[in-house]
Amino acid sequence: MIYFGQELGERGMDEEGFSGKDGRTSIFDYWSVDTVRRWNNNGKWNEELLTEEEIRLRKFYHKLIRLCNREKALREGLFYDLMYANYENPDFNSMKQYAFVRGDYKDFLLVIGNFSDEEEEVTVWIPDHAYDFFKVNQHERAIAVPLLAEEKFPIDFSWTNPLKVKIKANEGEIYKISFL
Repeated sequence: MIYFGQELGERGMDEEGFSGKDGRTSIFDYWSVDTVRRWNNNGKWNEELLTEEEIRLRKFYHKLIRLCNREKALREGLFYDLMYANYENPDFNSMKQYAFVRGDYKDFLLVIGNFSDEEEEVTVWIPDHAYDFFKVNQHERAIAVPLLAEEKFPIDFSWTNPLKVKIKANEGEIYKISFL
């Protein structure tokens, strides 16, 4: 779900109608949201009046939505939280990173979010139970391909050697995992 204006970075910090500056846009008052109004641009619906950051964010959400439409495991798959398996992991800061798997017994997707203000190199352990949960045979090797990155370079790992990746500050990545 994407909230109204989220794809443009709408902060919801106007003081409209019955609402105060509370970080939420109003759903009850007659009001227009600045970012969406500028994107509308008198019915042209273009980026002419948007900032560079708003354009960048909109392109990211466009890519993410298309990915959700393309990847059934994201759209309809089951969820498996990986946090419990990484709390004691010295190469994963559970206060700044979040990881989970989505799968549909066909595709296996690892999602990692980095909420740190700095790029981080993180190691993510995927426990045996996660493979069992998605009915995946544990093979000696696996390949993880990033789906959001511009460069789609594969990363080798195995169920005995966890995935180690760099995640940019305040960003995330979705890896499609194939087992060899």
